This record gives sequence, C-alpha cells and structure tokens, in this order.
Amino acid sequence: MISVILIWCIVFFITSGIGYATLSGLGRLYGDAFKINLIKSLVCGLCVVNVYAEAYSLIDGVGLTAFLIIFVISLILLVILKKGYLDILKDFFYSV
Repeated sequence: MISVILIWCIVFFITSGIGYATLSGLGRLYGDAFKINLIKSLVCGLCVVNVYAEAYSLIDGVGLTAFLIIFVISLILLVILKKGYLDILKDFFYSV
C-alpha cells in the first residue's frame, strides 16, 4: 500500500512539474494570456508525458529507462522553475 502511494506521489510531481514547465513556456510565448494553476499543470503534464511515452515506445520499450529520463528532466525543470511551481502549490493547498 505504501508503495502505491509513493508511486502516485512520484506521478503527481512528475506530471505537474512537466505541465507547469510546458504552460510557463507557452505563457512566455503568448504573453501570459492565461493563469496557471495546479489542475491545469496536471492535465497538461499528463498529455505531455503521454506523448513522450508514445514517442519513446517507437525507439525502445517503455520501462525504467524512459522513467528515469522523464524523472531527471522533471527534476531539472522543477529546480529551474521552483519559485512559480511552489506558488501554484501554495495557492492550491491554501484554497482547499
């Protein structure tokens, strides 16, 4: 049970981090036309990670290597964009 909760926490941080980075890039491209929140980051992250898994499956089987690559990318993006990411986490958890 603890391993399942840990896996879902990892999925949450990977998808929300990738989604936040994607939406931040789109916001810079289009001039901050929309407000980024945690739900939008999760949905966008799920879409981006899904496309990544599909593209990676064309090269090799999706497994530990694919997970480690997206995990490292997510960590790098979260370190670079930590201020904004922490702001959307605070906004979400303080509003609940």
